[in-house]
Amino acid sequence: MTAKMDNKVALSILAAIVLLAIIFLIYTFGGGHTPASSVAGQYVQPAPSYAPQGQLVTGFPQSLVLDKDPSFSQSYSVSYSASLDQYTAIWNSSSSPTTLFNAYKNYFTENGWTITNQQTSAAVEGLYANNGSAVANAVFAAEGGGSQVTIGYASEAGQ
Repeated sequence: MTAKMDNKVALSILAAIVLLAIIFLIYTFGGGHTPASSVAGQYVQPAPSYAPQGQLVTGFPQSLVLDKDPSFSQSYSVSYSASLDQYTAIWNSSSSPTTLFNAYKNYFTENGWTITNQQTSAAVEGLYANNGSAVANAVFAAEGGGSQVTIGYASEAGQ
C-alpha cells in the first residue's frame, strides 16, 4: 500500500471508531430520555456548539488533555438530552500515536478509569474507557511527524 492509501485507511478507521463511540454513547445513555428536540414525533439531531478556534469547549475536562501546549483545531459539545452531553477536542501533537496511546493508557489506569477497548495499528491507535457515568474515547492518528489527537468525552449531566 502507498502512504496515501495508508492515510486514507487510517482516517477511515478513525472515523469508524468515533462513529461507533457516538452510537454507543447514544445507545447507553440515550435510552428512556426525551430527544433534544422533535418535530411531529421525529428525532432531530442536535447541532454541535463550537468553541472559538484554538480553544477548548466549556465542559470538556482539562485533565483529559495530556499535551502541555495543545493548539485545538476543533472543539465542540453536543447536548443529546437533558441528561447526556458529549464533548470533543481535536488537536495536532508532535508525539507519535504509540507515545500518546501509552500516556493515555497510563492516565486512565492511574485515575480510576476502566479501559474497555483498545486498538493499535501502524497508523491509528485508540482507547475506550469509562469512569462511572462518564466515557472517553481517545484516538491517535499518525500525521506528519506526529499525530492528530481526537478525544471524545460524554457524561450524564450533573455527573
